[in-house]
Amino acid sequence: MAANNCQPKVEKQKQPEGCFCFGCSFVLVLGSLLFFGFVLAKPAESTLLEGSVSLQKYRETPGSVIIDVRTPEEFTAGRLEEAVNIDIQDSSFQSKIGELDPTKTYFIYCGSGKRSAQARSIMESKGFGKVCELQGGISSMKGE
Repeated sequence: MAANNCQPKVEKQKQPEGCFCFGCSFVLVLGSLLFFGFVLAKPAESTLLEGSVSLQKYRETPGSVIIDVRTPEEFTAGRLEEAVNIDIQDSSFQSKIGELDPTKTYFIYCGSGKRSAQARSIMESKGFGKVCELQGGISSMKGE
């Protein structure tokens, strides 16, 4: 007896025209949300400014706040006259930042620029839209 090499014929079901499967619909909706989320999201207006430029810009920006993120001891030893001290190394830093108005413009500085960069990043992650960092910290302004 000869072996039957014939395979049964299986027909693929056709979807009606204009019909999407659930997976395609899900991908389409998710893709749209991601696209419009990125397009419509307003990026933070963070800036890295030289010390003297930052101070001048602070004074020219009505309602802005200047924050010194150094320790209270460093703040007492020498600071910008208008500055408010919020120590980034203190455990209450994030809660104190959370009490601030995220719609205002903030100018931040530390001793050399490292802690202010960290503070700027935290503030941006919390939705602050306008954060300017004094490049080089207060040490860059000595002698000015």
